[in-house]
Amino acid sequence: MKILQLSHKPPFPTVDGGCLAMADLARLISKSGHNLSLFSLSSSKHPFISSAFPKDLYQNVSVHRIESEPSKIGAIGALLFGINYITERFRNTSIEKELKVLLERESFEIVLLESSYTGVFLNLIRSCSNAKVILRSHNIEHLLWQKRIGQFGPAQHLMMKQWTRRFEKEEKSLWKNVDAILSISEQEQREIEKFTIAPVYYLPSTVRFEAGTFQTPTSFYFLGAMDWEPNRQALEWFCREIWPVFQKRNPDILFHIAGKGLKANEYVEIKGIVNHGFVPDASAFLSDQQILINPLKTGQGIRIKALEAIGKGKVIISTRAGMEGLPFSPGEHYLKADTKQEFIDQMEFAKSNREAVQDMAVKAQSVAELLFSEDILAQKLEVTFQKLLKPLGV
Repeated sequence: MKILQLSHKPPFPTVDGGCLAMADLARLISKSGHNLSLFSLSSSKHPFISSAFPKDLYQNVSVHRIESEPSKIGAIGALLFGINYITERFRNTSIEKELKVLLERESFEIVLLESSYTGVFLNLIRSCSNAKVILRSHNIEHLLWQKRIGQFGPAQHLMMKQWTRRFEKEEKSLWKNVDAILSISEQEQREIEKFTIAPVYYLPSTVRFEAGTFQTPTSFYFLGAMDWEPNRQALEWFCREIWPVFQKRNPDILFHIAGKGLKANEYVEIKGIVNHGFVPDASAFLSDQQILINPLKTGQGIRIKALEAIGKGKVIISTRAGMEGLPFSPGEHYLKADTKQEFIDQMEFAKSNREAVQDMAVKAQSVAELLFSEDILAQKLEVTFQKLLKPLGV
């Protein structure tokens, strides 16, 4: 089967949760023996780095540079012409011509749209290809943007409200006009199903498992992309409000932080914080860490970093929002903390109850092995493809 993965940023290197999810889906498709090609946009924020791509994963990789970073001129122009700038940033005439050539040259049976941002290409795909179009929904994107409105000043606030209203209409229209949707979250699957008759399948990201080794903790860690505002807000709150109180009581324990967009001088003035900045190999960074701090307060989708930590047998202290979309129970599989005092209490508990928290990590990993293994999800994806391509009446 010939499949085209169409993304608004390169899946590799896997610098954030979105890239991880796209890379994961590509591996599942490749594992099933399909002929997979990639058509990707790239930008200054997400550049194309050819050496980061694994060999033999894609039959063909086509990457096209676009200036998708928001600008004042673009924002004003979009406002004047009544355009949704959130998605319009990804529209480009020359790139559409390149995609048209590819679709007419190759007979793809499936085109995978990675996130709602690539919905700008749907009409083009329909006009020059008979491929089934599947949307890979990483998040309900318009809800994320609605939650961000309050971060802007009065002038921008009005503009953002207009854009998000248009984005909501566009995203819901996209749900109705694709042939199927793969939702990364069960909760979001149920929400999307309210607005479309297209089949919506739950397909989470896979987890790679390692046996966890847990000792009395001497450190905690946070790993996340700092160019995603919910991550930045969460880390700021934890570092400024929570960590100094805990560190004063526990001066020998460290807090390691890392992530794309984390500047080298951030938080270094706070005692006990070790800033690693961007780490090119997240897996290597995780291997040296012990307990994940996940103070996320807003967001959608599945929590890739939490799943990654569970796969490696790590203990997690998280807000309920930080584990939303995952089948893990507070107190059984992770330590829940939503307030400043709850975080401090749970960190003290983890420090003093090694066996209890290790048991939580083992139980979480057991659940993950049943639901998120690569073999199980590859089979599930293959069944989905076969259902979608099955002739009517058969």
